[in-house]
Amino acid sequence: MTGDNGAARKRVERIHPLSPLQRGMVFHTMLESETNTYVEQVAFRLQGALDVAAFRSAWREVVARHEILRTSIHWTEQAKSRQVVHRQGTLPWTEHDWRALPADEQAAKLDALSREDWVKGFDLARLPLFRLTLIRLGEDTHQVIWTNHHAILDGWSRAAVFREVLALYRAACSGRPASLPPARSFGDYIAWIGRQDPARAEGFWRTTLAGFTTPTRLPASSESVATAAERSATVDFTLSAADSAALRALSRGHGVTLGTIAQAAWGLLLSRHAGTDDVVFGVTVSGRPPELTGVESMVGLFINTLPVRIQIDPDRNISDWLQDLQKTIGQLREHEHTDLAEIQTWSEIPRGEPLFDSLVVFENYPIDGGDDATSGDVTVGEVRIREQTHYPLTLVVVPGERIGVRLLYATDRYDHAGASALLDQLCVLLHGMTQASSTVDELDLLTAEQQENLTTTPTVDVPAGPVLVERFAEWARSSPDRVAVVSGDAQVTYGAVLTRASRLAAHLVASGVGADSVVGVFLDRSVEQIVAVLAVQLAGGAYLPIDTGYPPERVEYLLEDSGARVLITDRDTTSAGVVVPPSAEGGVLPEVRVSADQLGYVIYTSGSTGNPKGVLVTHRQAARLFDATRDWFNFDPDDVWTLFHSIAFDFSVWELWGALAHGGRLILVDEDTRRSPAEMAVLLGEQAVTVLNQTPSAFFPLSHTILTEDRAIPGLRAVIFGGEALPVEQLADWVHHFGDQHPQLVNMYGITETTVHVTHRPLTTRDVIPGAGSVIGRPIPDLQVHLLDRRLRPVPPGVVGELYV
Repeated sequence: MTGDNGAARKRVERIHPLSPLQRGMVFHTMLESETNTYVEQVAFRLQGALDVAAFRSAWREVVARHEILRTSIHWTEQAKSRQVVHRQGTLPWTEHDWRALPADEQAAKLDALSREDWVKGFDLARLPLFRLTLIRLGEDTHQVIWTNHHAILDGWSRAAVFREVLALYRAACSGRPASLPPARSFGDYIAWIGRQDPARAEGFWRTTLAGFTTPTRLPASSESVATAAERSATVDFTLSAADSAALRALSRGHGVTLGTIAQAAWGLLLSRHAGTDDVVFGVTVSGRPPELTGVESMVGLFINTLPVRIQIDPDRNISDWLQDLQKTIGQLREHEHTDLAEIQTWSEIPRGEPLFDSLVVFENYPIDGGDDATSGDVTVGEVRIREQTHYPLTLVVVPGERIGVRLLYATDRYDHAGASALLDQLCVLLHGMTQASSTVDELDLLTAEQQENLTTTPTVDVPAGPVLVERFAEWARSSPDRVAVVSGDAQVTYGAVLTRASRLAAHLVASGVGADSVVGVFLDRSVEQIVAVLAVQLAGGAYLPIDTGYPPERVEYLLEDSGARVLITDRDTTSAGVVVPPSAEGGVLPEVRVSADQLGYVIYTSGSTGNPKGVLVTHRQAARLFDATRDWFNFDPDDVWTLFHSIAFDFSVWELWGALAHGGRLILVDEDTRRSPAEMAVLLGEQAVTVLNQTPSAFFPLSHTILTEDRAIPGLRAVIFGGEALPVEQLADWVHHFGDQHPQLVNMYGITETTVHVTHRPLTTRDVIPGAGSVIGRPIPDLQVHLLDRRLRPVPPGVVGELYV
């Protein structure tokens, strides 16, 4: 042994392994070495004639009493982590005298100093792992800043240390010795952990977490990049005296702890936001085994973090549910020493994913010294705690005459507004839980006033214009030579289309078609198909689009279920009573007044019973779709549209009438081109398409081709998505190449029953960032949409619900 090694050994009192939570904290500290993860800070005011020498001496004596305050932590690549207790500790003590500074400057310097000290962090391998700063603000006013790494002290121990400091200070001031019990070694607790049976703990945790395969996560409300100093922030709230008293009465009356009530409320909040009745989050437990003599007076990190699994039964009585949860949490007591990393490996969560990302802490230990807050002529007050964990969300509940709650949130995942909303919703849940006779499902996340604000969405009255077929006819009369429809090499003008449609309409009227008559259109994509649709409406009827790819039995079902007596087709069929070829012509079309409240079309969608269901749409509904969105798109005669979709798909309503009701040009896309992204890309350029409507599944292969071949699409001013959920992050390459304005990308959401589109969202560069949130957008101005839960209650932003129109 060298002399240096021998001297080093003499300076070491003992060496221990780390406790389970210490290992986790040290791991995350090393992993995020540039942050202040797991650094805690308590700031408090001392009012009165402070004897600084006695106060400092009291701290020095406490360091000598408790080995954890003389401990450094050593971590190797092989994870052979150890804590080393040194025989001699140091008291990191700094003093400032700011009495000459004005109050506002004192406040600013205090804030800067405390933040600087907090951000500084600690080198775990070097003593000490805490710091003390004493600032004199006035003749009888001092501020103390106490910063430490959480790996050496939990909240209970921190309060115990401070009580001893006050006791020693009081004794020094009075000239009498302090009466303190001998301090037990934290190593006794470490040794106790080593004697526990890991196999028994493994069996318990495997059973507890069986079948839980997906972590419970709340959607992020922010995607910012935070600096080390700004990585965590806090929002807090103090419950009313009435709610605090009611929760204590609930606790006493039903045999549950306030901690259990808080955990139940948090679990329910997670459930509502995540849309699942099976949630897991973390809780801190005291970790002090009652069988270890003198454990209450030990100082160190005893707490542990464990998963709590809550399964929500919405029909359960709140009282019964809380009592069951109390039993569940009680069962954890026997296994609360278990290493969370081990529990993670025993769970069914995929390797590499955290078991949970939110934590609940019940802070039932006062840092102000409790009943000993006054020592001689000095009073402790204005206590503030600054802390940070690696969990995105940490809920801290502080009991008292008025219960306090604070939420620590990671600023790269949540913003202040989102965190505040979560805390507000939690407080509403806690208020509701005082009504213990209610069911779990009856608990609201919103106050009555908040619900009212969410349900009173203003709408805009849209003036009723002519029905769409009349708008087409007006364009045909005013600009008969404008090209209306392009199919391959054929171009047909508005005048020619109206003439052909009017002749076919006359034949339909002669065949008995009138107001609200349903007429099937069973034709391939062609000019004749468009003429047939127009003819049906000119005759006063409603067209029933039937895709020619449908099997015969489906065609028969649609005709029979819709009551269509007339079918326009060029195919042999006996499915309809009257079969009209698309080339049929009648005499002069009699004057037919098409009312806005007549049926305009009938489209069948997939039914929940297995059979398609017909949706009947009036002319008024189809017309208002374009009138209500006019200011968003400003469609005009210069626009060139594609009819990309089957007319049996309601997206075609938007394409067909978007062109023909505004004097634009409609390009019919044949089947071969529809299936070939390369040919579709050529068509966009050759036809100078300005408005492209696409389902995401059709657009992404097309966009890949355009980007890969570096094709120019100068005329395209709008790409409108619909028909499917949009995985918006897949637009990143497109937006990187073209930007988000030329063309503008728009997501529209809706269903056939609500006339194609319900909501509108212009997409921006920010939207394509993964995790940016929903792009469903806002309702069309003349509609109201509500996001409701299963009891038809409005849900807050960020909570899973169903969309009602």
